[in-house]
Amino acid sequence: MSRVAKYRRQVSEDPDIDSLLETLSPEEMEELEKELDVVDPDGSVPVGLRQRNQTEKQSTGVYNREAMLNFCEKETKKLMQREMSMDVEVPKLLQ
Repeated sequence: MSRVAKYRRQVSEDPDIDSLLETLSPEEMEELEKELDVVDPDGSVPVGLRQRNQTEKQSTGVYNREAMLNFCEKETKKLMQREMSMDVEVPKLLQ
């Protein structure tokens, strides 16, 4: 039984909500079911898995591990050089 059907029976004494539910399109009913799943999650599902997936965005490209490693290495070298140059400048200021 769908969640909407479950809730529909619970609010059957309210004709306004019943008439509103009858006017929804199948797509809107599906969206309502998704929202109700968030509001009333299954208790047997772990808390970390209860939220629905909201990442419908398409991937921006393929993952290139080598490019990521090279970028991280280059940025680390920049950071180390900047820190080393700061160490050299501080004693000069103290003199």
